[in-house]
Amino acid sequence: MKKVLFIVPTFEIGGIETFISNLISVASENGYFESLLLVLSNRTDKSLMERVAAHTDVVHLSDYQLFGFLSNNYFFNIVKPTDIGALRDRFKGVTHIHSVDSYTNEFAVDLCRDPAFSKVKLTCGVYHSKEYTWEEKGAYFRDVQKEVFECYPGENVYIANKEVASIYEETFSKKYPSRVTFPFGVDLSKYRAAGPDQTSKNIIMIGRFVKFKAYQSELIRSFSRLRLAEKGYQLHFYGFGSNERNLDDLAKSLEVPLVLHGKVTHDSLPEIFQNAFMFVGGGTTIIEASAAGVPSIIGIESEFSDRTYGFFGDLRGHSYNRNDLEIVKVSIDECIARLLDSDEAFYQAVSNSHRKKSYEFDIDSNAKSFDEYLEGSSLYPYISYSKVRYLCSHFVCIALNVLGLSQGIKTRYD
Repeated sequence: MKKVLFIVPTFEIGGIETFISNLISVASENGYFESLLLVLSNRTDKSLMERVAAHTDVVHLSDYQLFGFLSNNYFFNIVKPTDIGALRDRFKGVTHIHSVDSYTNEFAVDLCRDPAFSKVKLTCGVYHSKEYTWEEKGAYFRDVQKEVFECYPGENVYIANKEVASIYEETFSKKYPSRVTFPFGVDLSKYRAAGPDQTSKNIIMIGRFVKFKAYQSELIRSFSRLRLAEKGYQLHFYGFGSNERNLDDLAKSLEVPLVLHGKVTHDSLPEIFQNAFMFVGGGTTIIEASAAGVPSIIGIESEFSDRTYGFFGDLRGHSYNRNDLEIVKVSIDECIARLLDSDEAFYQAVSNSHRKKSYEFDIDSNAKSFDEYLEGSSLYPYISYSKVRYLCSHFVCIALNVLGLSQGIKTRYD
């Protein structure tokens, strides 16, 4: 049986982390493959860690490092002195490694620079469409990261939708087989018994508060334009992130009743959805909300206007977060207004369409596809580069970003 090591930078509540957790659980229950999880930082969510720990062994990189400072920052963890020999001993018997971004890719390559790992197949996923295309001009470390990615055979790269696969084929002049392109999997089982409340006054958003998710601020503005406070509605934002204060200040300036709930656990999501009139967002959470039948407006990343692709239940295909899809955009105001003015029959029809759409992202079929994707992967052709130069370049770029003299790392997903 295959033994897969998943490498992630953090394990907080988020789309990638939720997907990996669900995948490990279902693969274990169905006997597709064994798993191990390596987390490069100590930024984790307790409930999510407990869920995944029931199906696999979880290893923290900090346990193999001499210094505990900055252990919550994977940027620094990957360059701190590490007992790489002990780490390799811990992962003996691994047949595949799956990494999720530029930093975990580079760490995976370094981990396997040992004869004992010469037969391990390295795979990676495109979990954000801009992950391997963002630039940090003149930065050696970024050139290495991009070269590391370009060395992956096409059959070793998992891509969640065909639109992104087409973009990457053109960008990297490489063919990605159709069998590596299939949608994220979500555990829908616990949401099937839930249902939205048309009489509720709660409009929900769940996700990380970051600037490229501009729909979060646009929702606040839409709420104000439609004067929803006068009708008794409230915005409820669940999450955390660097843009939280800006969202709070915007809501106060527009006199919008915004409740910031902080981090949310997965166990609490069914109850949140049951008390929701509507959801606005993206990632895997919009799939979960849709599975509960909550009418959900698609939040488009890096769309700095009030435009959306509409309701998730009306979506064709599996792409919805990118801002350059060939889908007609409408205003968030228009979507909210449609639901506000709806009768019970219309609201129920919208709810049912969302449940139906969510089934296309069911983790059971996804886990089987992922197993087949791993089965078809091949060996990775390792590259050589200067580790010292990589580390120096990385530190310099972090400093320049902190000082505001460069924006590559800070705005890589914008």
